Amino acid sequence: KESSIEHIKAVLQKLNPKATIIVPDKPKFEEFDAGKIINTELFDMDEAQESAGWLAELAKPHHTPETEEYGVGSFVYRNDD
Repeated sequence: KESSIEHIKAVLQKLNPKATIIVPDKPKFEEFDAGKIINTELFDMDEAQESAGWLAELAKPHHTPETEEYGVGSFVYRNDD
């Protein structure tokens, strides 16, 4: 599990070196403060598209979509409060 998390963090860091990467302390985002990720206005698409990691990924002859590489098809956030 830890090696998977480190791998994903490394990929994210390459794509956007300025990104703040948050790994929740509890499984399934239990008790996670959604305010850490929603409406932060920290992501700049234009800047991200110009990063070296992003450009290198786009230059590959074949891009494997994240849905295939990591098996993520969707993400649902539920707040049971």
